[in-house]
Amino acid sequence: LRGAVLARGSAAPHLVGAAIDWAAIEAATASGVSFGPPDLALGAGALSPVGLTGTADYTYWFEGEIELPAGITQLELRADDVGELQIAPPNTRAFASVTTATYQAAGTAMFDAGAGGWFPFRAAMVQGGGDRELRILAAIGGGSPVAIPRARLRSRVDGMQGAFVVAWDDRNLAGPATPSLYTRALLDDEIAGGLRAPGLTGDDDLTQRWFGQYRASAAGAHTLAITSDDGARVYLGDQLVDHLADSGPTISTAIAATLRAGWNDLVIDYNEFGGGEYIDMVLASAPTGIATGGTIPLAQLRPVLPRRASFVTFHDTTSRAIPNNTNTGVDITFTPSVLPGETVREVRVAHVIQHGMIGEVDVDLIHDGVTASLRNGSTSANRWYTPTEFAGRPLAGAWTLHVDDESGSQTGNLQSWSITVLTDGGPGQIADRAEWVSTVQDLGTLGTVTAFGALDAGLTLPAGAGAQLYVRTGADPAACAAATWVGPIAVGAPVPAAIARYAQLRAVLTSNGADEPTLDFLELPYTVAPN
Repeated sequence: LRGAVLARGSAAPHLVGAAIDWAAIEAATASGVSFGPPDLALGAGALSPVGLTGTADYTYWFEGEIELPAGITQLELRADDVGELQIAPPNTRAFASVTTATYQAAGTAMFDAGAGGWFPFRAAMVQGGGDRELRILAAIGGGSPVAIPRARLRSRVDGMQGAFVVAWDDRNLAGPATPSLYTRALLDDEIAGGLRAPGLTGDDDLTQRWFGQYRASAAGAHTLAITSDDGARVYLGDQLVDHLADSGPTISTAIAATLRAGWNDLVIDYNEFGGGEYIDMVLASAPTGIATGGTIPLAQLRPVLPRRASFVTFHDTTSRAIPNNTNTGVDITFTPSVLPGETVREVRVAHVIQHGMIGEVDVDLIHDGVTASLRNGSTSANRWYTPTEFAGRPLAGAWTLHVDDESGSQTGNLQSWSITVLTDGGPGQIADRAEWVSTVQDLGTLGTVTAFGALDAGLTLPAGAGAQLYVRTGADPAACAAATWVGPIAVGAPVPAAIARYAQLRAVLTSNGADEPTLDFLELPYTVAPN
């Protein structure tokens, strides 16, 4: 997962004395999973994105990888009540403490990365009550520690099932966004009668976005059927059907796409204006052998971020007076943290203005040398905007909201504003290389191993992806674990490893950043002579 880390919670204070108990955290069943920057700001209230309902005696932690340059980087940890930051060498989980912090004092450290690379890190805080905070800041390249850029963050999601869901308390994807992990079949229930995602405070004026990847067991045409009240928009593979702006008692949406065998992008947007709230989705048709008429099973979903699902959001609740009778106005600038190559797909802006004569107020959005007029002398109460002028432009750079009042009859205030930018492009979300190694297996429990059969594997290999399979053997577990790998060995080929009691399997999987192999099983048949 590029640009974010995973966060989790546990409704227990995992401490040993006054120190973080990492053994207890690793053994705990998380109350929920969320994603985002390693930046839980100082505040109060329950952490609903990670499933916590209480406000005291809990543990919150996040884990991911940070890209650090060669040499020394100053790090800062802020935690309330008590916290710890640990870092491991690249491609390991050999975590070591870097610094600790309490609500009374931030922790700082000068971390020597040696050679640059991606360093696994984790941080946790235990909350006893009152405000909570867990933030990691870094002075990458010098200066004072600041929030870590998205481009220097990533997190592993291999082995996870489900889809991510993001909720906005706004029907236009504006305002604060609350992300979490959706661990049900998609979509196995309607929203009617209850809220389905953390962060929502009412049944009306909301948006939910589910996104991840769906695994098709066979290539070919797939159709999803969605019924919703109010709007829905669906991306499946490379296809889009957009009824997001519609409203009414019921909308039926069908989307058909030709999918490859393996993992395919899936994004569902749902917005609710008012009245009844409902969304239901079924797999209506698929190639022979794939069950239809029901939901997409949890086992066929993974929370990998599709490129067209990336987004940045900004919400500003500072009230500002609008100067009267001048075009100088008020300028508020937001500069997002970006991933390399991200471009703008869609922009959604909302504002709340209190003014005695709303028709006097003009609002513009300015970015990358382009100005979009959001309102100009309008008396409409509509405060939602979807300017199209920025589509295809780089996300990077300042975004400025300009608000002015060029008449003199009334005064007012910009009370708040929000912007959400959905993006395309950016780095691939799929690792270009992954490795799986089995534990050392004892093959001789029923007799003496006399022969190996042909290597067997359940592999899906899209174009641009590859898999190499290896075996090693030994007379005892230590000898096996130290032996040289034999291979790569083709599926169905005889295994040329030395006949021995202990064996170990290895798979090296490669992708092009978008298409990768899937390994369902790897099997070494063998024959034994009874003792």
